[in-house]
Order: sequence, then C-alpha cells, then structure tokens
Amino acid sequence: MTDKVEEVLLRLPKHFFHEVCGIAEYEEIELTDFIYQATKNYVEQKKEIFILHEQMQKGYQEMAPINLKICSEAFLAEEEANHTANRSMSEV
Repeated sequence: MTDKVEEVLLRLPKHFFHEVCGIAEYEEIELTDFIYQATKNYVEQKKEIFILHEQMQKGYQEMAPINLKICSEAFLAEEEANHTANRSMSEV
C-alpha cells in the first residue's frame, strides 16, 4: 500500500466477514491487505470492462455507416430481383 491512506469503516454481514477472515488467514496475509487487494482487483476489472465497452461502442459506431450501405445495396438488389421476377411471371 502507499504511504497516504484513508481509513474507512466497513460493514459486512457476519458470515461474510468470517469467510473473508478465513481466506485472509489461509493466504497468510493481513485482513487489511486482503481487503485492499480484493478491492483493487475489483476496480481494475471494472475499468477493463468499461474500456472494452467503450471500444465496442466505438466499433459499432464506426461500422454503422458501412452496415447501412450494405443494407441499402441488398434492399435495392432484392427490389430489382422482385421486379424482374414479377415481370417474368407476367410474361408467362
């Protein structure tokens, strides 16, 4: 941990507190260090998820015009095929 720390009061259900204490004891680390590491890991994971979400959103926004163009081209091709099919049917 860093030299500058902030003291906090943490309220946990008793059964969960005992579970956390048991894990810290098993890992042979101080409870404070265990809670610090667990909190740090949680925050880092949330940051990674946020970054991934941002990247995915950017990718979808970049792909939107391309997808719209593909969709428009497919729609026009389908309309042309329907027109050709209808014209062929009327000639029969």
